Amino acid sequence: LAYNGHAFDWPFLLDRATHLEFGGRFAELVSRGRHAESTATIDRLVCRSTTFHTKAAGKITRHLVLIPGRIHFDILSWFQTEKKENSYKLGTVADAHLKLTKEDMPYSDIPAAQATPQGRKRLVEYCVWDSVLPFLLCSLHKSLLRYIKLSWVCTLDMPVFFEKGQQIRFLSLLLR
Repeated sequence: LAYNGHAFDWPFLLDRATHLEFGGRFAELVSRGRHAESTATIDRLVCRSTTFHTKAAGKITRHLVLIPGRIHFDILSWFQTEKKENSYKLGTVADAHLKLTKEDMPYSDIPAAQATPQGRKRLVEYCVWDSVLPFLLCSLHKSLLRYIKLSWVCTLDMPVFFEKGQQIRFLSLLLR
């Protein structure tokens, strides 16, 4: 569960692992114990972007991360398709739905914050809120639970459910 993990966190981790020549070991670690019949390689971990237009939501760019044996749910994608917001920044969405605020920390401030104990404390608080707020938003709206129940009804695996559109859901229900 993450907020914008498909577009930022996973591509960054995969690029970094490849750059550090740690790709094979990284692929093995993220899919360890999940997909026994296949050997994980960095090439099997997929980050892909698709763009589509709808009259209701306008232009939406959806990022998808496919890791054999893992389900990665990005709550930002859910908000972009289900809720109309002025801004989809995590702090803005959390303030609107949870009445909780998050202190933003520009990326350029992170190296300086690591240098002092007070800065590290601020950095820890920033990281904790970045982890807790997506979970609270998901719990409030029961978005992951909705997707799980829909996948049961449609008899689709979760990765197929996230990757494909509504047509595959409709056809699976029709053929059932």
